Amino acid sequence: GKYEITSKVEMPGMPAGAAPPQTVIQCLTKQDPVPNKDVSGQSCEIKDMKQDENTITWKMKCDQQGQKMTSKGQMIYNGDSFKGTIITNMGSQAGNMTMTTRISGKRIGNCK
Repeated sequence: GKYEITSKVEMPGMPAGAAPPQTVIQCLTKQDPVPNKDVSGQSCEIKDMKQDENTITWKMKCDQQGQKMTSKGQMIYNGDSFKGTIITNMGSQAGNMTMTTRISGKRIGNCK
């Protein structure tokens, strides 16, 4: 269905409120249950996606203009909503920083 998805990024040393939450509308399906945003210049590939009842886990590798990033995520669906966390490890070009993204979503209708 069509979901309204809110994500909030947290990074070590970043003051609270420095990165306001972002909200997008995206269609999620049983075949493609993980929210993602297409970012210009970034190539990402989801690997090792597993679904166990209402919990989905995955790993993702991205290459953004030569900078490598790896992520692992988990989402727990509860009826027409979900909550989850994505841990992203930035490559050495970004100082090997770790970023945590907290996501939540609620179904707002059907996809067309």
